[in-house]
Amino acid sequence: MKKILLISVLVFFAGLNQLLAANPIPSYNVLVTSRANFQEIKALGGNNQSKERRQMNIETTSASPSTSFGNTIVVTTVYRLDGRATLGPYYIVVGQTLVIGIDTSAWGVNVSTDGQSLVSVWIN
Repeated sequence: MKKILLISVLVFFAGLNQLLAANPIPSYNVLVTSRANFQEIKALGGNNQSKERRQMNIETTSASPSTSFGNTIVVTTVYRLDGRATLGPYYIVVGQTLVIGIDTSAWGVNVSTDGQSLVSVWIN
């Protein structure tokens, strides 16, 4: 019984660690080999009441000089951290930049790829 409880606790914390492990926005040239998560970090109490829209930029580049552009596809989903909106999935060919209009809430980006690519995420 103790072994089952111990294993359950270990699996729970491993899953929790994976959920919390995220690259901050902005991040530049992050090597993605299968999946990566990026999250905007807002200061505590930093509720911006502005109605101004912003742009989420996701750029992909080749991870190695031998990989030609256009051979790797990066699947991207943009989501609000409060869970109220999800945009995508979008399919980006390596070497392209995706620009998505977002509001002033805190946002995150999930990316996945079959190959390797460098991913940069920033907000204007």
